[in-house]
Amino acid sequence: RSGGVLVGLSLVVLTALAGMGSAQSQLAPTSTSEPRITGTPLVGSKLTASKGTWTGSPTAFDYQWTRCPATGGAADASNCAAISGATTQQFVPGKAEIGKRLRVRVTATNDDGARTVASNATAIIKDADALANTTPPTISGSATVGSTLTATRGKWVGDDPITFDYA
Repeated sequence: RSGGVLVGLSLVVLTALAGMGSAQSQLAPTSTSEPRITGTPLVGSKLTASKGTWTGSPTAFDYQWTRCPATGGAADASNCAAISGATTQQFVPGKAEIGKRLRVRVTATNDDGARTVASNATAIIKDADALANTTPPTISGSATVGSTLTATRGKWVGDDPITFDYA
């Protein structure tokens, strides 16, 4: 009978040792800083999304650009529409994005799962062909009766206007 106890004890020890060499499970990735979008928010101008910072040793990242309302949409982009085919780190806005703001949803994946976070919203996407002021006009001179004031037109992007009107 002592041999039977030894066999039973050996099975318990072998079972315990078999689990020691197994890989420890980690948690799905967790975002520690949100992805960011850089670039000029103009039609035809390339925007680039960062991955953000993650814990949990992500092994893959997926991107989905979204078109949001002018308010920027929800922080998680839940009320923004996915842009078909816009699934890389870079995106060039088209005419459909004029007047909208963009966010990108980044999904980080490891063997234990996946998590998705959304980026900051861009400024409102503008039409590169439309006229836009980048530096406001200025007025210089002494604001006293009889003095001359001088106005500058500021700086503009888009179609260069031929004439300026001053009032």
